[in-house]
Amino acid sequence: MCSFLRTLAVSVVRLASDTPGSGLRLPATAGRLNQLREQLGELGHVPYAGSGRRFDGVRRERAFTATQALPVVSSRLSLPEHVQNFDPTPYLSPTFRHVYESPGDFLKAEEEMPPPIRVRGTASRQELLKVFERWDKLGRLYICHEKEVSPLDRCEIFAVAKDVDRDRQILHRKRRNMRERHLVGASKDLPHGVLLCQLPLEDKYVCVCSVDDVKDFYHAYSASTERAKSSPVGPSFRASEVAHLGAFKDAIREGRLHVMSRVACCFRGLGMGDHAAVDIAQESHTNLLKAYGGLVEGEVLRYRNPLPDPPSKFYEGIMIDDHLGIQLLERRSSLRATLDQAGRDEEAFASAEQAYAEANLESHPKKRQRRVLNAKVWGIEIEGLRGLVGPVRSRLLALATLTARAAAPGPVDQQVLEGLCGLWSFSAQFRRPMFSFMYAMYHQQGPGRADEPFRLTREARHELSLLACLAPLCLTDLRAIPDDFLYCVDASPSGAGVCRTKVGRVASREFWRRGDKLGYRMPLLSKLSASLIGSGWGEEAVESMLHASEPESWDPEEDGETPHSAVTALVEGFLRRALRGGGSHFPVPTPLADAPFDFLEVPLVGPAAYHVLVSPRPQVEAGQGFVGEQRAFGVMRLLEPWTFLLSRGAITKADMIPATADSKAFEELGWVGEDFDEAPYVLAKNLYIAGLHLPTWSIRAIRLDLLQRLETWLLTKGPGETLEDMARHHIAVLSEWLEEYMIDLFVNKHSRRDAAETLNAVGQKYGWLKSSLASAWSLVRTWEGLEPSEHHPPLPVQVLRALATTALAWSWPRVAVLLVLGFFGLLRPSEAIGLRRQDVSLPSDHFERDVLFIRVGSPKTRHRGARSQHVRVDEPGVAAWVDSLVGQMPLWRRLWSGSWAAFRRRFELLQLEVLGARFFLPSSLRPGGATFLFRLWDENLTRVQWRGRWRSFRMLEIFVQELGADQGKWCEKLSGRTVLAELAEDQGKWCEKLSGRTVLAELAEARG
Repeated sequence: MCSFLRTLAVSVVRLASDTPGSGLRLPATAGRLNQLREQLGELGHVPYAGSGRRFDGVRRERAFTATQALPVVSSRLSLPEHVQNFDPTPYLSPTFRHVYESPGDFLKAEEEMPPPIRVRGTASRQELLKVFERWDKLGRLYICHEKEVSPLDRCEIFAVAKDVDRDRQILHRKRRNMRERHLVGASKDLPHGVLLCQLPLEDKYVCVCSVDDVKDFYHAYSASTERAKSSPVGPSFRASEVAHLGAFKDAIREGRLHVMSRVACCFRGLGMGDHAAVDIAQESHTNLLKAYGGLVEGEVLRYRNPLPDPPSKFYEGIMIDDHLGIQLLERRSSLRATLDQAGRDEEAFASAEQAYAEANLESHPKKRQRRVLNAKVWGIEIEGLRGLVGPVRSRLLALATLTARAAAPGPVDQQVLEGLCGLWSFSAQFRRPMFSFMYAMYHQQGPGRADEPFRLTREARHELSLLACLAPLCLTDLRAIPDDFLYCVDASPSGAGVCRTKVGRVASREFWRRGDKLGYRMPLLSKLSASLIGSGWGEEAVESMLHASEPESWDPEEDGETPHSAVTALVEGFLRRALRGGGSHFPVPTPLADAPFDFLEVPLVGPAAYHVLVSPRPQVEAGQGFVGEQRAFGVMRLLEPWTFLLSRGAITKADMIPATADSKAFEELGWVGEDFDEAPYVLAKNLYIAGLHLPTWSIRAIRLDLLQRLETWLLTKGPGETLEDMARHHIAVLSEWLEEYMIDLFVNKHSRRDAAETLNAVGQKYGWLKSSLASAWSLVRTWEGLEPSEHHPPLPVQVLRALATTALAWSWPRVAVLLVLGFFGLLRPSEAIGLRRQDVSLPSDHFERDVLFIRVGSPKTRHRGARSQHVRVDEPGVAAWVDSLVGQMPLWRRLWSGSWAAFRRRFELLQLEVLGARFFLPSSLRPGGATFLFRLWDENLTRVQWRGRWRSFRMLEIFVQELGADQGKWCEKLSGRTVLAELAEDQGKWCEKLSGRTVLAELAEARG
C-alpha cells in the first residue's frame, strides 16, 4: 500500500513541472484568494460562515465564474488569419440540417415568447468595427438592412481570457436562444475523461493515445444567410461606417442596400454562444469521421453509456473539435516490441486525416499526437505505461497548493469557496470516495453578498487540509485486478450488512464495466414498507399496495364490537378492493398477521378467512392488470405469485437480467430472450423479482402493430436492415432513422399517440435503447407543441354536486372531497391528489367558521411565482362538510393515496352513472370553478385571478369567455338526465345520510 501511494505522489510531482495551461478557474480562484488575503490582514471583524447553505436564484446569478467578461480588444481576439470553408450539411441529420440552414423555422409560438431581456457586451463601438474588419477578412461578416433583422435578436460580444496573450471571442446570443426551440442532439453523446478510469489495462496491456485537434473548428463553418440574420451584433450602423468592408460592397452589388441605408452587421458563422452550436459541431464532426470508416459502433466513447468492450481494444471519441483514440497493446518483452504491434488506431487516424483533407479541415500541427504513452486531452492526463489516469497533474498540484493556503486561518468569500468546490468536484470524479471529504465545505454560507469575506468553520478547514494532503489519490490505477468476489452492501438507520459471492473474474469485470451507468439511487423505505417487507411480504406486493388507494377512515365505536373489530384499516382496504362488486374468499396472509405494527398502534389478528359481500358499486382496477385487463393486486402475487402468473402466460421462467443479455460472461446461464409474444419481464436468477412490467393486453396489441409498421417502413425506406439488427449493432443509425420515422408520421397525419407508443414499444423490447431515444422523443415533444391546444370544458356546479353525492353513495368520501376542493378551490388535478391532511386547515384548526384554507406545497408555477401558495374556500357548508369527512385523519396521511390513473378512472365511472357518458376530465374542475365564481362574484375578474393563482388574465379569459359561453350547451345537453336532476335536488339529504357511514359499518351490514 505504501508503495502504491508513493507511485501516485511521484506521478503528480514528476508531471507537474509543466505550466497549468488552459482552464482558468484555478488561476482566477487563486488570484481572488490572494487579493482577499492582502486586503484583510486582520480577522477581528470578519464573521464566520453559516452552516446552512442557501441556493437561491440571486446568489446563483452572482456566483463566481472563472470566465469573467473582459473588454473586447480586437487585436487580442484569437481569430485565425485565414479559414477554409467547411460545409457540414452532408454530415448532419435532416433535423439539424434544418436547424443549421433555417433557424427561423424553430422560433417559438407568439404566446410562448419570453419577455425581452437586457444583455450587455464589453465591446465599444470602435472596437466592434475593428472586429467586423477581422470577420470580413475571414468571410464571416454579413451586412443587411436593419429592417431585415429583428431587434429582439440583437447579440453582443465579450471576451474571456484564453491565455496570457489572447482572448476568446464569445457571442452573447441569449436573446435569440430564448426565442428558439432548443433540440437536444449529439451533445448528449459527448464523452467525458472519467470514462477512461474503466480501461481494463490490468497486467496485460499498455495504453497508447492518438490525438487530433481540429484547427479553428467553429470558424470553419460558413453559415447560411438566414442563420447569419439570426445573429445581428451590436447596434445598427451608418453605411459610411462600414462602406470599406467587402461584405457591404457585396450587398451593394447585389442590390440589397444603398449608400444611405442603416445597416445591421451579422456574424456569418457558428458562434460560441449559439445554443445549437455544440450539437451541430459534434454531429457534423462525428458523421464526417464515420463517413470515412471511423467511429465504428462498439468502439465509441459516450458518457451516458458504459465503456465499450471492442475486440480490437480500440476506443475512440469526439469532443467537439478534439479527436481521441486509445489503443490497448499487449505487453511484450520490450517497449519497442510493444509499440510496433499493429492496431486499429493506425487505420482510424489515417482515415481521419483523409477526411479532414477532403472536407477542408486542418488538424492543429502542434497538438497532433500519434501513439504516445502520455497524453493530455479532455481535461485529463493519462499515463499509458504506468496505467494511471486522472486530472492534469500540474493543475492537481496547483489545486492542492491553493487548497492548503485556503485552509489556513484567513478570509475567503463565496467566490473562492465555489471555485474550490467546483475544482475538487471534477478531480474527485476519478476517485469517488474523495467526495466524503466535501461535506462541510458544501454547507458553508457567507453572511451577505457573494463577494463579502468571511471565515471558514473549523470543520471546513479540516476538510480542505485533508483534500490538499490526499490530492494524489485523485488518480485511478488502471492496472487494478478485478476481484473474484461480488460484494453486496446494505444499510439502514439501525445497522449495516455485507455479503459476498464468488462469481469469477470475468463476471466481476463485466459488472464493473456496466455498474457505473446502470446503477440508480435507492431511497430508504418508509416505516410501513420496511415493516411489511420484514414480515415476509414481497417487494412487488408492497409497492402495489402503497400505490393503490388507502382504505377509507372508519370509527369502530360507531358500529360496536364485531368479530373482526381488530382488523386494521390496511387489511380492510384490501378486503374492499379485492371483493368490490361480488362475494369471494379472501385469506389474510400469515406473515402480516404475526407482525406488530407499533407505529399504527393496532395489533393485527391471526390468519382467518372472510366471506364478504359488499354493496354493489363499479369495479375499479387499483393495481396492474394481467390477462384480459382484470383487477389484480399485490396480494395476488403474494398468495400465489408464480402459479398465478405462469398459468396465465404473463411471464416465463427467466435465468438472468436482460441488461446483461449481450455479455459474453453470462452465456452459460442460458438466456431466455425477451419476446413480445409473451408479456415482458425483468427477473434475476434465484434472487428476487426485480420488477414486473405487465402492460395490458390491449396496449400489447397496439404496440405489436406499431412495431410491425416500423419494421415495414425501415425495410422500404431505411437502410435495408431489420429492426433487430439495427437495435443490436447500429444503435446510432437506428436513432437517426427513428427521427426520420417520427417526421414521416407527422407529415402523413398520424396521431402523436402512435409516435409515442412506437417509441415506448421500441424501448420496451430493446431496453438498452432507452437512453438513445432522446432525440426521437424531442421530436415528439416538438410535435406536441405544434398541435392546436384544446381547452377542457368547465364542469357545471350542478354536475359537481351530483358527482359528489354519487361518490358518497358509493362510499368514496375521499373522491367526493377532492372533487369539491378541486372545484371551489380552483385546484389543478396534480395539486388536488397531492394534498395531505396537514395541507388542509379546517374550521377545527383555526378560528374562522365555515372557511377552510388549502396549502399548495408544489404548485405548477413555483418556478415563476410563489414557491408555496394557499387557497381560501368559503363556499357555505363546504368547510364543515369536509371537516366531518377527513377531520379525524392523521396529519401525515394523503387525502388521496392512489395513483392519478385510479382517480381518473373513478371520475369516469361517476360520470357514466350520473351523465351516461364521459363528458369531462378532472382538469375540468378548475375552469368550472372559475366560471362559477366569476358569475357568483358579479364578474370580478381580479378576485377570481387571485383565488385561482393565475399570473395573467390570458388563460382566465379563456375559461370565463370561450368556455363559459359553451356552458349553456352542456347544461342543455345534461338537463334531461333524471339521475342528475334527482341527485342535485336531494343533495342535502344524501350528504347528511351518507357522511356518517363507514367502511366497517357497510361491511358488517353486508355480512349480516
